[in-house]
Order: sequence, then structure tokens, then C-alpha cells
Amino acid sequence: MKKYGKLWMSSTSFVTTSTVSGSSMSSLTPSPIAEIFNRLSSQNPEMKIPCKSTKVERPKFLSLYDVNRPASRTPSPSEEPVVQNINCSKSSYGTSNSGTQFSEPLAAKEYDPLACFSLYSNGLKLSTPNKNDYNINSIDGIKVLTLLWVIIANACLISETSPAMNYISIRKFATEWPALLILNSQLAADTFIVCTGALLSFNFLKDMRLRGIYRRESNYLEQAGMSKCFLLKYVPLWYLHRYIRLTPVLGAIILLQVTLLKHMGSGPFWTAGSNYITNVCSKNWWSTLLYVGNYLNPGDICLSHSWYLMVDMQLYILSPLFVLCLLCWNLRRILIVLVTFVLLGNTLCSLRNLSLDLPAGFINEPDRWLDIMKNDYMSTLTRLSSWMIGMFLGYVIYQYHLRSCPEIPKWFLRAAWIVTPLVFLYPLFGLSVFQQTESPINSIWSAMYNASFHCIWAIGISWIVLACEMKHGGIVRVILHMKIFRTLSRLTYTMYLIHMPLMMYRAMTVRFAVPEDQSRGISLFVGDVFLSIVLAILLTLLIEIPMKRLLRVITMHCN
Repeated sequence: MKKYGKLWMSSTSFVTTSTVSGSSMSSLTPSPIAEIFNRLSSQNPEMKIPCKSTKVERPKFLSLYDVNRPASRTPSPSEEPVVQNINCSKSSYGTSNSGTQFSEPLAAKEYDPLACFSLYSNGLKLSTPNKNDYNINSIDGIKVLTLLWVIIANACLISETSPAMNYISIRKFATEWPALLILNSQLAADTFIVCTGALLSFNFLKDMRLRGIYRRESNYLEQAGMSKCFLLKYVPLWYLHRYIRLTPVLGAIILLQVTLLKHMGSGPFWTAGSNYITNVCSKNWWSTLLYVGNYLNPGDICLSHSWYLMVDMQLYILSPLFVLCLLCWNLRRILIVLVTFVLLGNTLCSLRNLSLDLPAGFINEPDRWLDIMKNDYMSTLTRLSSWMIGMFLGYVIYQYHLRSCPEIPKWFLRAAWIVTPLVFLYPLFGLSVFQQTESPINSIWSAMYNASFHCIWAIGISWIVLACEMKHGGIVRVILHMKIFRTLSRLTYTMYLIHMPLMMYRAMTVRFAVPEDQSRGISLFVGDVFLSIVLAILLTLLIEIPMKRLLRVITMHCN
């Protein structure tokens, strides 16, 4: 049996061959253009990837950039997958025992650019639940519940700035400790970041293993099977996929606010509000689409809630540095890097907040909101520890699916589930100490709290996800794995983008002061969620899914 499978790279296709039990197993025949190219070129570049031939179930489709597409099965530690056709436009796989060959070419409609805009096929992709057992399914429920938290918090924020008959009582409620569940909704951003980091590292490691690239006995990428040529091709498409994933829907909403918003309503607040939004987006649309507005113009961001997308994209750009460590390093080195970056991020955040004398609460010094938003709330450094913890979570779950993690003792499970609610009390209600206006709080304590509660919250969320994936979550796992969350989780991005413009539209069309109470708040919340879901479905079917499919078709033809 040959030790290496060979990958020939041509201008039109990637083809691999390997020998299985004395019989040759090759991918489907390349195109005539590729054959002519191979005959004429005497120096066709060749890249060797270590692999052994074993039975591996391959997905029907796995493009070079598509690290988020789930695989049909994750190999066990004893298996080493055959590297077949790196872009998998036509996948083939075999068994080492019988030498059986299988081929599953993609359906023709997957190559048709016009089929990418089919509402019927896009609707099937949106509504069909994913039956893959090797996904982090509990994250679906966490993402949906966290988004509902964000919608409630933003609704309360807008209600506070809208004309109301009982405005004084609203301000008084904001200083009480139950309001911290709403006011401290910035923790929702840390939850999303943990989920994104976990999915990123988990899918990346799973994708690399399907390509035959994973850690063996060395801490070097070359020994793991990843060549420089592959890395130079993979990383740009890694970034391109993320940008195409986020930008089309974001650009469509910005275009709507620049062109049609001022003609869509009326009222005493409409002219001033719509003109302000239109002017800000006309001036700073480019910084939002480049995901740098949280540093260049934090006070005038087009779509103010898009600051999270900017932080997410900036962390995503840095992520290859850590996921490559997860791919080829041992656990000890990974833990050293993780602890170093978490401590470094928290220390720098503390020093920054201390030097700028930033308060821990918003209510105490509302005139400094812009300073807090710019230097702490929207800062990428503030969320670095949550991102690192999330990526390590994905690595641990990946190892668990490979059966490389030991079982957790029962005493530890009981202790962890007792400690977890206590851990959440610190980031949620620790802010109440700083909300008291009677006595000022030492700036050192404020700086320490601002830097530490993000990390502590991320650890608590990570434990819930890990316990649920290891089937030790109990009722929590049952709730998070509900089927309705699997469909709604595919709408969370578009719902997040569209819910704020909906609320702003409702606030700007108010014509008289209204009493704000719990019943009115609940009715507005239900209405906002329903309209957000309806518009999110339209944006997903018309823009998000078509653009993702079109990018997949383009990269397949380019390869």
C-alpha cells in the first residue's frame, strides 16, 4: 500500500489517486481540457498528503472554502481518511477490505447558477432539518434564545427614548436590579461570539480531517498533511466565504435606508429621524461594509447594531492563527496559548479601562456613553477572551466526537451544574453594585469588573454547550435541541439585522405619548419577533441563500 496519495493541480480540476488493497481507486475522469493541460505541462505541480486508505463516508459536496458544511460522519481516531478530490465536486470513496469503489457526482442543478435563485430549492434548504449527528446542535437553541434577549433589550431601549406618559417610572425601573437582566444584554454578544468561535473551530477541524489533514505524531503542519500551496489557496477563500456570507443582506438593508426609508412613513418624529439615518448611511456606508466602523466612526455607524458584525469579522480574520494551532499542536501547547491570550486580553482591557476611567455602568454617567461604547463595548479586544474560549470549546467537542476525550465523572457533573448558575450571577447582577448613585465605586474595581465578566460568562456558556453535547444536559439539553430551534437558528443572522430597523420605524411613526407597561411591552415584543421572522425569511430566500450557493458554484468552476 502506498503511503501517500497524490494530488495533481490543474487549471480546471483537482484529481487524486490512491491504491487500495492492490486495486486502483481514482476520482472521476477529469475534463478533456485538464487532460490536454497535463500532457502539455511537463512540470505539473504535485502535492503529497499523507493518508491511508480506509472506509470513509464522504459528503456529496464539499467545496474548498465551505468549512461550515456538515459532514456525514466524523472518522474515529483509528481511521485515516483517504484524500480524494480536494474540492469534492465529484466525490469518491472506497473500503480497504473489499476495494469497493463508490461515486456520487453532484446533481446537475448544483452547477446551474440560475438554480441558485430558485425560491423552491432555497425554501427546501431553509426548512429541511439537518439530520447530521455530528454537529453542535445545542448552539441552535442558544442562538435563538439569545436573539430573543437582544430583541427585548433593544425594545426597552427604544421605549425609553420614545415619548411616554410614565417616563419617570421607566427611568426608576432602570436603576433596579431586575432591570439588569435587560440592561446587561451586552452579554448576548459574548454568547454569540462563543457560539461562532465553537462552530468555526469544530467545522474547520472536521473539514480538515475529511481531507486527510490532522495531527499525527508531530506539531508541524507539514506532518499533519497541510502543504503551503493548500494553505495559500484555502485561507483567502476562508475569508471570502465569510464576507459573502455576511455582506449581501447587510448591503441590501443599507441600500434600503439610503434610498427608500424617507418615503416609507410620516409623523412628528419621522422627518428628523429618517433624515439622520439616511445621512449617516450615505456618509459611512463603506466603513460598515468593510467592518471597520467600530474604530473609524463609532458614534455614527450605519445600522448601529452592526458593530457586532465588525467585531466578529475582525476576530474571524485573526482566527487562522489559533485554528492552525488546534489542528497540529498537542493539548499542552494549546492550553498554554489559550490561557496566555485570555489573560493578556483581560489584562489589557483592565489597563485600558483604568487609564480612561471608564465606569462599569451606563446609568451612572450617561454623558460618557460614547466613550464606553467606543473604548469598551465595541472593542474587539474586549471580546477576545470569549472568542478564544469558544474556539477551544469547538476543539473539545471535536475530540469528543472522535472518542478522544475521557468521560466526565459524575461528581464533577453535579458540582459543575451547581456552580454554573452561581457563575452567571456575577456577570448578570454584579453590575448592580456599580449602579448605586449614592456612593462612587473605586475605578480599579470598575476596570476589573469590565474586563473579567465577559470571560466568566463565556466559560458558563461553554460548559452548558459541552454538557449538552456530551449528553449530560438533562432538561437543558432537551430544550436546546428542540426542532423549532434548528430552523429558526438559520434565520438568526437576518433577524438580527432587520429587527432594529423595524423598531426604529415604529418609534419614528409614534404620533402621541403612550403609557408604557408590561402588557404593552409584551405585545410589542411579540409583534417585533413575528415581523422579524417574516422579513428574515424573505431576505434569506432572496439574498442570503442564493449568494452562498452562487459563491459555491463559482469556486467549483474556478477550481
